Amino acid sequence: MPVKCCFNENYKQGMLSSVKCGFSNLPEKYDAAIIFLGDQPMVEITVINSVIDAYRNSGKGIVMPVTGNKRGHPLLINSKYRNEVEKLDMGVGLNVLAEIYSYDVTEVDVNTTSILKDIDTIDDYNVELKQN
Repeated sequence: MPVKCCFNENYKQGMLSSVKCGFSNLPEKYDAAIIFLGDQPMVEITVINSVIDAYRNSGKGIVMPVTGNKRGHPLLINSKYRNEVEKLDMGVGLNVLAEIYSYDVTEVDVNTTSILKDIDTIDDYNVELKQN
């Protein structure tokens, strides 16, 4: 599949600026986008497939993986929210979209903590190396 990359020149403004950069570079017509965090490389393919399956079967526009009642990543967002994402204030996170449109959210239990773990420091990285 053709891949288009974008560079977020506003990365110092936070993660939402990267999400906005990605959304602004999506094709005009698409069904949905899955938002992956670069510091969460341990997310299993089964999680990704579960999120996609939940989207296809639920009819909901926002799909979030959950484990132990905690929401994680990656999350899937229907194209109908493109403009909403691009208008979000940089001071808020993407999770505010799920709060505003809570009626259009489905959670999928994935039974793994990989959706919550991230690697922010070299110590985090070394811990993951030892565990995997």
